Amino acid sequence: MADDFGSHLRHQRELRGVSIDEIASITKIHTRYLKALEDNSFDELPGEVFIKGFIRSYGKAIGANIEELLEVYDGTVGREK
Repeated sequence: MADDFGSHLRHQRELRGVSIDEIASITKIHTRYLKALEDNSFDELPGEVFIKGFIRSYGKAIGANIEELLEVYDGTVGREK
């Protein structure tokens, strides 16, 4: 597993062969927010509630285990806060 949340998220997306543009189309989340998630640029996102909502939508769009993604987020980003 990746050392940070964004790398883990990107890895999960790439394993499934899904592009950022495809996720944006499915979720209606702007690509800059999706890229910010993958780059660990959480200060560019609107807030914690939105971040977790984006993670849920992203996970659903790629067919990932959403609870696992949220656990990785909490485990890597939560400990930095």
